[in-house]
Amino acid sequence: MQFSKTNYRVFSIILFGFLLFGLKEFAELLYHPLQSTIAFIGLLFIFVSPFYFRYKRVNLLKGKIRIVFNAYLWWTFLIIIRPFFLGQDYSEDSLHPYKIYGLTSYLLPFIVLLGTSIISLPKLFNIIFVFSFIGYIFFVLNFSAMQAVVFSGVTWNTDGEIGLAMLANQYYYWFSISSLSLLCYEFVPRKYRWVAIFSSLFMMFLMTYFARRSGIFMFALYFLGMFYLYLEQSKSKNRIVKFVFIFALISIVFILVQNNSNSIFSILLNRINEDTRSGVDMELIKNLTAENAWLFGKGIEGTYKSSFFDEPRYTHESGWLYFILKGGIIYLVFYVYLLLHAAYIGFFKTRNRFTKALALFMFFHVVFLIPYGLPSFGLEYFFVWISFAICESSNWRLITNEQVKFYFTKT
Repeated sequence: MQFSKTNYRVFSIILFGFLLFGLKEFAELLYHPLQSTIAFIGLLFIFVSPFYFRYKRVNLLKGKIRIVFNAYLWWTFLIIIRPFFLGQDYSEDSLHPYKIYGLTSYLLPFIVLLGTSIISLPKLFNIIFVFSFIGYIFFVLNFSAMQAVVFSGVTWNTDGEIGLAMLANQYYYWFSISSLSLLCYEFVPRKYRWVAIFSSLFMMFLMTYFARRSGIFMFALYFLGMFYLYLEQSKSKNRIVKFVFIFALISIVFILVQNNSNSIFSILLNRINEDTRSGVDMELIKNLTAENAWLFGKGIEGTYKSSFFDEPRYTHESGWLYFILKGGIIYLVFYVYLLLHAAYIGFFKTRNRFTKALALFMFFHVVFLIPYGLPSFGLEYFFVWISFAICESSNWRLITNEQVKFYFTKT
C-alpha cells in the first residue's frame, strides 16, 4: 500500500483542525469571545483542506454496500437541506461553529469518499496521545469550575450554567478516543499503550464521578473488547494466567468504586436507580406518532416539546430515537446497516486483529445507540467512519498481523 505525502498532508491538516476545534474550551476559560473564532478556524482546516489540495474523490466501496452508502449520503444531504422545503430557519444549534450536534456532525461520513490512502494510522494514534495530554491540562485548569458543577448537583444546563452532562462532554472530547487505542493495543506504538490505558481509566473515573451511567457502560465495553483481543493474541498456555489477572483487575476496580460510593461517587449512588429516560422517550415517541414522522423524521431542525424542559429539545438522550427524530427510521437503518456490515466483514472476513479491533469499535457504536450514542462532531465519530473505510477495504483485511505491525514501523 502506497501513500503520497500530499495525502498525508491533507490528513494531518484535518487532524490539526480537530485539535483547534477542541481548544475552544480553553478559550472559554480565558476569553469567551475567542471560542467561536477558534472553533471556526478549526472547521476551515477540516473541511477546506481536501478542496485546497484538490484531493481526488475516490469511492473505495464496491457492490451493494456502495449503493447503500451513497443512498445514506444523499439521505443525509436531504436531512440537512430539509428546512429550505419546510420554510424553516436554521437555528444556532445547527449552524453555530462549536455546536457538536449540528451541521458539522452530519458531514463527517463524507470522509469515506476520500478513500483509505488519505489515512495515516501513525498520525492517527499520535493525535490520540496529544488529545490525552491536552485533556489532562484542561482537567487541571478547569478543576475549580468542575468541582462547582459537581457540588451543585445540576445534571442539565440551566440559565447559562453548565450541568454534569455538558461537563462530561467537555472531557469526553479529549479522552474518549483513547478507547480506540485500547482496542488496537497490540498495534499501537509501545510508548502510547500505557497512556491509552490510563487515559481510558481516567475517563471512566470521571464518568463515574459525574454519575454518567451510559458513559460507564461504554468504557466498560471498550475494556472488555481490549481484554478479548488481548487474550486472542496470547498463546494457549498463557491465557488462563492472563484471564485470572484481568478478572482480579476488574474485581479491584469494582471494590474501589463500592468502598467510595458514599463519598467520591455519591452522585452515582444517588442516581443509580433513577429513571431519567423513559419520560422523555415517551414524549418523543408521542411526538413522532402525532406528526407521522417515524419514517422520514423531521430534518436537521427537528425538535420536540418536553415537559421536563422549557424550550423544544434539539437533541435526545437515546441515540436510536435521535436518528429517527432527524431522519426517520430510514436514517437509522442506513446507519446501523453500514456499521454492522463493515463490522461483520472486518471481524469475520479478515486475516488480522487490527480490523477486528476497528470492527468492535463500530459494533460498540451501534450498541451505544441504546444508552446514548448520539453522533457528534469530534474525533470519535470521525474515527468511526475511518474504521468503516478500513474494514470495507479488502486490501486491509487481506494483510496479516505482522504486515500491519510492519506498516506502523515504516510509515
